[in-house]
Amino acid sequence: MRPGADPADPTDPAAHPARVLIVDDEIHNRQLLEVMLAPEGCDLVTAASGEEALALVALQPPDLILLDVMMPGMDGYQVAKRIKGDLATRQIPIILISALHDRDAMMQGLAAGAEDFLTKPVHRGELGMRVRNLLRLKAYGDYFDKSSTKLREQVEELGIERDLRERFVSILAHDLRGPLSAAKMSAELMMRRTEPDDRRRDLAVRIERNLERMDRMIRDLLDVSRVRGGQRLPLRLEDCDLGAVAREVIEELSATHGNRLELAPGGGVVRGIWSHEDLHRALWNLGTNAVKYGQSDRPITIRVERTASGVRASVHNFGNPIPPDKRARLFDLYSRLREGTGTGWGLGLALVRACAEAHGGQAAISESSEEAGTTFTIDLPSDSRPFQQDTRPV
Repeated sequence: MRPGADPADPTDPAAHPARVLIVDDEIHNRQLLEVMLAPEGCDLVTAASGEEALALVALQPPDLILLDVMMPGMDGYQVAKRIKGDLATRQIPIILISALHDRDAMMQGLAAGAEDFLTKPVHRGELGMRVRNLLRLKAYGDYFDKSSTKLREQVEELGIERDLRERFVSILAHDLRGPLSAAKMSAELMMRRTEPDDRRRDLAVRIERNLERMDRMIRDLLDVSRVRGGQRLPLRLEDCDLGAVAREVIEELSATHGNRLELAPGGGVVRGIWSHEDLHRALWNLGTNAVKYGQSDRPITIRVERTASGVRASVHNFGNPIPPDKRARLFDLYSRLREGTGTGWGLGLALVRACAEAHGGQAAISESSEEAGTTFTIDLPSDSRPFQQDTRPV
């Protein structure tokens, strides 16, 4: 255990030694990395080939993998794809290490699923920082998964949904807000200290994007309390372009899920008085839902358009249709947890409806069939100020 470690904190990698797998066909490279990582207090395991690495991962999944790119047999890209393609191991963070310094090599590594990329010769301080950051993020993810599983079991066994939801929100917000803010500050500092063409800046941007996603998840959970109490979500209303919101959501989701999302023709400037932040969250939830349940080989289309009474934003995907008797309940809080379907808590669509209603609009499923696909819609008035009594004039 390193000095300063908190043994009571289950997310502190310094208090709970992490298992790190070093993969390189050159023995002196493996030994050098072992020496560099010795001060981190990790449990170090080595493999001399991609095939040996996969066997070790299957036997005992590590907490992080340092993976050389250029190896005989399976190269690092192939190994990364295999690990990230397996549901049981896809959460293991991977740092690719290569003698190649060109941007294409880095992009190929990120496309293979690696979280980070280092070039040889590796700097001891930089290596330690990258390893510590990824191990901490994985510890938070593991802790979140364990907490979620434990709470679901308590809901099923004890039937006290209300108390557990409140407890879950308070514990999660308390445990994640502090370290999340610190991680975001570190990513911002990295961006400020690197030049625009520095490849580390791209990695910092990616880290910040994922931290923003975590922050959005925490905010979703905190807003659940307001929704359950029958309150409207408080909105910061401003002059807003719904078309710009849709384009931002498509860009953000495409960075993670590829070019599956597209903006329907005519989705130009559609202005009104709304909350940019909350509409972004609502469309992001609908887009994520479409990615999760839609056919992976068919496009997901976001459309924004004016209607006789205001505006409409819709998200369409092809996939298995939603049974009519379940459509209305999909917008209820914890619907998937209650019905035992899906892997989430069922907050996304509930918050989409809460966002629409806070704007004075409504969310619905306009269609869902095997031939036409599924379309979720958000209808809004052109000006939502009358529906937010405590909102100051824009």
